[in-house]
Amino acid sequence: MKFNTGGAGRWLRRALLAALMSCVFAATAAPSMATPAAAPPSAEDFARRPAVSHVSVSPAGTHLALVMTAASGRKQVAVANLAPLDSAKLVAGFSNADVESVWWVNDNRMVFRAVDYDVPVDRPGAWSLYAVNRDGSGLRHLIAYSRGQDSVGTNIASRLLPWNWDFYGTVDDGSADIIVSERRYDGGDDLRTVLLSRLNTATGERRSMSQGAPDGARSWLLDHNNQPRVVTTLDKGRTTVHWRAGPDAPWKPVADFPTYESKGFTPAFIDAQSQLYVRSRYERDTAALYRFDTEQKTMDPEPVISLQGFDLDPVPIFDPATQRLLGLHVLMEQAGTYWFDKDLRQVQQSIDAAMPEGRVNRLWCGRCANARYFVVESGSDQHPGEYYLFDRQSSRLQLIAAARPWIDPASQGRRSYHRVPARDGLSLPVYLTRPAAAPTDKALPAVVLVHGGPYLRGHDLGWSDEAQFLSSRGYQVIEVDYRGSTGYGLKHYLGGQRQWGLAMQDDLADAVAWTARQGLIDPGRVCIMGSSYGGYAALMGPIRHPDVYRCAISFAGVTDIDLMYGITWSDASDYWKKYGMPLLVGDRETDAESLAKTSPLQQVQRIKVPVLLAHGAVDRRVPIDHARKFRSAAEKAGVQVEWVGYTGEGHGFRSQANQADYWKRVEAFLARALEPPKAVEAKQAP
Repeated sequence: MKFNTGGAGRWLRRALLAALMSCVFAATAAPSMATPAAAPPSAEDFARRPAVSHVSVSPAGTHLALVMTAASGRKQVAVANLAPLDSAKLVAGFSNADVESVWWVNDNRMVFRAVDYDVPVDRPGAWSLYAVNRDGSGLRHLIAYSRGQDSVGTNIASRLLPWNWDFYGTVDDGSADIIVSERRYDGGDDLRTVLLSRLNTATGERRSMSQGAPDGARSWLLDHNNQPRVVTTLDKGRTTVHWRAGPDAPWKPVADFPTYESKGFTPAFIDAQSQLYVRSRYERDTAALYRFDTEQKTMDPEPVISLQGFDLDPVPIFDPATQRLLGLHVLMEQAGTYWFDKDLRQVQQSIDAAMPEGRVNRLWCGRCANARYFVVESGSDQHPGEYYLFDRQSSRLQLIAAARPWIDPASQGRRSYHRVPARDGLSLPVYLTRPAAAPTDKALPAVVLVHGGPYLRGHDLGWSDEAQFLSSRGYQVIEVDYRGSTGYGLKHYLGGQRQWGLAMQDDLADAVAWTARQGLIDPGRVCIMGSSYGGYAALMGPIRHPDVYRCAISFAGVTDIDLMYGITWSDASDYWKKYGMPLLVGDRETDAESLAKTSPLQQVQRIKVPVLLAHGAVDRRVPIDHARKFRSAAEKAGVQVEWVGYTGEGHGFRSQANQADYWKRVEAFLARALEPPKAVEAKQAP
């Protein structure tokens, strides 16, 4: 992994972040290495909610908030002292909701988001926002999915905001305030504008921050004083970036570009000197971080920082006191952090040196520049993650908790990253997961696991529950960030325009062929599997490449592109259908013939392999009509279809039991469909 900092082209290798530092850790600091291979975890183990799923360190760095799974199976908020470390105590939770995230408002108060399981999954805003003190007192309901309705607890106070409000961020100024956003819609379901307000979490008092904002506001950027300085608007397929020089200054447009053509930039952050930094490609293939002059409306010709071969999508880390930029969290083939601050870089090096080789160690801290205590989130391709406390003063690491202690890392497959040539020469990012006990020279049955989206980053080298489940059952897992995926440059992304079922599909088959040439898989025993767009690709696989796949597994899959245009009760916006889909997927009118040829529904008679088809009954992203119509057509065409519908599930699983059931069905289906040819012949012999 390489970083490029500044115009001088100085490359800083990731190895620098793991360099040794002369400090002594306590004897108990280093975690134990993986034990010998054990039996694979069950489907229930993979579907089980993690013991710890989210952490947040208080501003002063003295307390840790965690989302922990209680004995009831519900995820709740817990708090632990860091000085010294003690056991976490549950402070808030509900019997009919799961807490998903928690943030500190100040050193005593937190806000947390809870997903309401009494609200139908197809209902928008099926979650609530609450505030609570770290000792469990002062609980207040701030946002509910519907004004005046008690969804997951007692309606503690008036001023309850409805479902179209959302948490935006904290301010860390010692007050009990947070920033919330209001989404306003037109007469239908299309988002019209997003406005910001400051909300007191103790009283419910709210003050608007959006006076004078231009119409069509979608995203905002605040300065170090928590004042809005940048707002991005959308209108008629174009994006306009507006800048405000100060609290009383007017909003002025500084840039305008097509929304879906990747020709502009994305505002990233503002430093203490009111310098705007943006994420842009600016005459290069991969996105990098640039300074943008709001007076001249120009961008610096050289980036501040870039990544070799990957788009930079940085998460900045600021010192709240000085607003000095301390570092950036980034993602290449795996996650990493680049610290501009030399002291924090030294802390990172110390921790990396103390942890087992191959770990990615992310630091969580309050006010990081002067923090004594750091929470380290550590994981790898085989390890699903654990949390440690690092005391900067004593240079000591202590284990806080493991995310999934029931998963034995020795049973998990090794993940590897490769660049594989497509048939037209495009370099494809491919992630392989090899079963833990598999000999390196054995050709295994394989599953091509296709990510959804499709216009997003699909994979990295971190632990993956789905890939590891398949790998633990003896399959070589192949994951491809096919063309159209983000994160790998403009050429890679634009290569996916109007290529559903075409070149995007070829990329998957090319990755299979490459893996077979490496001797890793049996090319006669390959299945294709995915969800959402991945489900579409799974169904198109045996249509476009009938000689590559022995079976297909689709969950919540698109089965017909024209249905995406025609179904009015999906959550796809009219704006996306008018401006996004014609450019990226295909125009319903002018591309009708091509869309029909790349429709699993309309080409179903060409499928000659068994299909496992699953769908959530109340899915709004890809409504269940996609599956129903495909199933009916497939049965008429004589396609072997195994069908399962999940009542109460949407575009994914809420229920652990349903998730485990699906994976068990996948396991049984694969065992039948990818059975070795000799075993099949033996059964057929007289």
